[in-house]
Amino acid sequence: MSTTLGELLPWRLAGDRAGRCVACGMDTTSGTPAQLPDTFTVAYKLYAGSVLCPHCAPLFREKSLRTHSWVASQAEFLYLARTEWLTALLKPPEPPFAIYFTLGRQKYGFLPLIRRVSTSRERYWLGTDWNESALLVCRERLIDLLSLAKRLREHGVPKAQMLSAQFAPTTVAKALKEGWDALLGDAEQLRGDPHWEVMVYAVE
Repeated sequence: MSTTLGELLPWRLAGDRAGRCVACGMDTTSGTPAQLPDTFTVAYKLYAGSVLCPHCAPLFREKSLRTHSWVASQAEFLYLARTEWLTALLKPPEPPFAIYFTLGRQKYGFLPLIRRVSTSRERYWLGTDWNESALLVCRERLIDLLSLAKRLREHGVPKAQMLSAQFAPTTVAKALKEGWDALLGDAEQLRGDPHWEVMVYAVE
């Protein structure tokens, strides 16, 4: 079973250097020099070492890993459109797997997943570029939040207001007039909840 993110990806880049991989912390005899790109600004997340192993080297060379959302498993590697996030969350592949979501399409937000390959479909790791650390997702929790997120969107509540719980006067007035103001109260209680943030970004 794969134990690191790089082992799930379809790329390999082998060399002839021996040493410890700065990305996964494992020893290798087939490493390449740990020359990181100029765009890399989070060296503090790396291990002490001198090389990148064949599995981890592509993490820093494949730009598409930063610019796209994706899901990786032993069976396949797929890029995800924003409209596919919800399906990936609620129906993840068979373990082991890794899921990464990006909004900004620039950061190496998947790095926390290097040693956090998911082994369960009920509780799994999610990497994002808006959180410094990987989120341990409870799928049941996401399912519980789905109804509220969908109902608010059906009433036309903008995602920014759902996340901040700072509802515009027009939103509040509409909710009071139509009798769904209790939903606003429910969303207010969820402000700052990582599961709620993920659900709001994922729901259409």
